[in-house]
Amino acid sequence: IFKRNDRQSGECKYRLNSSGLAFTKTEISDRVIPFALSDVANFLSYSLFTPSTAESKKGKIFSPGVPMDKLTDACRQAAKTGHHGSNLLKLNDADQKRFFDHFQTEFAVVVWNARHSISPLTHENDLKMLQEQLAMVGLIERTDQSEEIESHFVAMNERRIVHENERKERKKSDGKVEAS
Repeated sequence: IFKRNDRQSGECKYRLNSSGLAFTKTEISDRVIPFALSDVANFLSYSLFTPSTAESKKGKIFSPGVPMDKLTDACRQAAKTGHHGSNLLKLNDADQKRFFDHFQTEFAVVVWNARHSISPLTHENDLKMLQEQLAMVGLIERTDQSEEIESHFVAMNERRIVHENERKERKKSDGKVEAS
């Protein structure tokens, strides 16, 4: 249900696995970010984006998630005042009722609340299926944001490469200090 989080330091020592979501989604209340359906549509568009060129990819392909400035004010505020790290993305009360009316279950997705974005900790196939189902019943609309998302993806990937290089340098210098 939970996985040890060795890459990140700080308050989130364990993160929720999406496979454990069915057992925990009704029990977790302090690490919840309420989304509107419009936020979910943006989240899925950004999370499922694939860059168009090898130059855009530059190394590992990963989902940078949705940038905070693409979320509604209420969602952005909840994410900024909430916990950094592993969280549940749930719908606000009004949209949760609309979702429940169609699917007879509560909406929840495991996400990572970063400083600049919210990223999925959920398998891509599950996100694609969710997007298809929400669009099919008319809860979200698909829009073509590919140019905007491509630009965001490139910037996030460049930032990731810088952070990885800084992390490597810190490890090298930490090793030199210990050897001295």
